[in-house]
Amino acid sequence: MKTHGQSKAISIIAFCAMACGASEGSPTDAGTATDAKSGVDCTKETRKDTFAPGMSKIGAAGFAVELVSAEPSPPARFSNAWKVHVRDPQGAPRNATLQVTPWMPDHNHGAPTKPIVSTTNVTGEYQIDQISLWMPGLWQVKLHLEDGSASDDLTFAFCIEE
Repeated sequence: MKTHGQSKAISIIAFCAMACGASEGSPTDAGTATDAKSGVDCTKETRKDTFAPGMSKIGAAGFAVELVSAEPSPPARFSNAWKVHVRDPQGAPRNATLQVTPWMPDHNHGAPTKPIVSTTNVTGEYQIDQISLWMPGLWQVKLHLEDGSASDDLTFAFCIEE
């Protein structure tokens, strides 16, 4: 016989499983055709960025982040690695503290692992490993920068297919 606690736990797990599944009419990922398993149709996703090596984003405070390279390219399901360059509002390479958060806005959850950010021997250049885009759908990769005198936030968004 199940206890009240066990029944509640089973209900919560079932609810979470349903909530994370793509549903008809809900915004999903974009890329190519609808994925039969996940229901994701990246061709219809309007919130995604179009991936291109060298693409960049500028935050409200004027910092720019250039996505120099991505493995795999374009970003895909499971583990990704990026090399980025950070520039200050005047366009100069800038060392900063960089926090990276993968986020799935349609499901209101992040990734199961935290990306690893490391510096290179080039001013303003960072290697970001273990960016886990583990399920199909729209992913936002949020970057928070702090350089001691200012901070900024930027977001790259990609639709990940099955």
